[in-house]
Amino acid sequence: MITKRTLLTAALASAVLALDGLPAMAQTAPKPARIALQGYDPISYFENDEPKKGSQDFTVTVDGTTYLFTSAAHRDMFNSDPAHYAPRYNGYCAFTVSGGERIEADPRYWTIIDEKLYVFRFPRDVKLFTRKATQLIQRADQRWETLRKLP
Repeated sequence: MITKRTLLTAALASAVLALDGLPAMAQTAPKPARIALQGYDPISYFENDEPKKGSQDFTVTVDGTTYLFTSAAHRDMFNSDPAHYAPRYNGYCAFTVSGGERIEADPRYWTIIDEKLYVFRFPRDVKLFTRKATQLIQRADQRWETLRKLP
């Protein structure tokens, strides 16, 4: 005799078997790599007064952050010394990092200090940062150790 309980048990067992082969979404969904500098080529900051947009054809991913380049030569330069060419604080606003926040920068606002690239949210941030660069870099470096670990 088929009862409601038998039908419910059969339906539940079928659902479990159907889902058994599917991967768990929370466990397998990879976190997409973040595009640094909104796709601008980090090497171009060192070569030009105006940074250039990179291409999806020439990319490198470092620490979960993807960088785009205008050419294979730029990509190879970056790979040879990413600590030199990558923007400080993975391309987050250097001024806000010094204040303890991790906020995306606008790659149009930037400066190079001691051969290191720093990017900012606003033009005024560049001015404020460069006025007290030594102090703010030291503070940002200390705070970055904690901020870099945030998801």
